[in-house]
Amino acid sequence: MYPCVRTSAARPLDGALWSERRRCNYCEMDTFELADGAAVEPPLLTIEEAAKVLRVGRSLAYELARLYEASGGTNGLPVIRFGTCFRVPRWALMELAHNGRVVKLGDAAPRRRSSKDAA
Repeated sequence: MYPCVRTSAARPLDGALWSERRRCNYCEMDTFELADGAAVEPPLLTIEEAAKVLRVGRSLAYELARLYEASGGTNGLPVIRFGTCFRVPRWALMELAHNGRVVKLGDAAPRRRSSKDAA
């Protein structure tokens, strides 16, 4: 079913009926398979996972994420910020990878510079 995926032992997550956890050998992302055989992929990726999908380095991916925030969502790698963490929506990453289109997520506004950034 997944030629690039290796399987690990089954383990339940949050009481769900997961039959097995899979990890893609190519992009190192986790995919979970439900007991009924349906595959579930996480909707949000880390910057490192997104970098592997795009086949770019980690530093460039973080730079593109900061560019996305600074440009108000018109340029760079589409990200959502949770405190100090960046997450990349899978659908926005696929849109960028397949069509070259950067999507604007919600009300992505340029990040305000603090007095520490100005120094």
